Amino acid sequence: MTTGRAALTGIGQGATLGLFWGLLFSLFFTTDAGGFVGVVAFGVVVGVVFCGLVAAISHVMTSGRRDFDSIAETRADRYEVQVEDGLAARPEQLLAPMPSH
Repeated sequence: MTTGRAALTGIGQGATLGLFWGLLFSLFFTTDAGGFVGVVAFGVVVGVVFCGLVAAISHVMTSGRRDFDSIAETRADRYEVQVEDGLAARPEQLLAPMPSH
């Protein structure tokens, strides 16, 4: 992960968090549509700036030692081929030259 990617991740999370808090505060502290939009926009901007900076600074301070990308992968350890008894010789011939892991 790079510092830029860490900052972009923080920006995305900050936008979501800022939108949530902006909507929450605008429901209780505004009475007109202009105030509603202003509070929501302010929340998103503050969330983007704050979380983006925190994520970038955190990544720089740890020198990338604690960052990783997790990828889930499912891989079979072995496979079974089922064929009728009289037909087993042909699949064995086909599979014999393949490497086993």
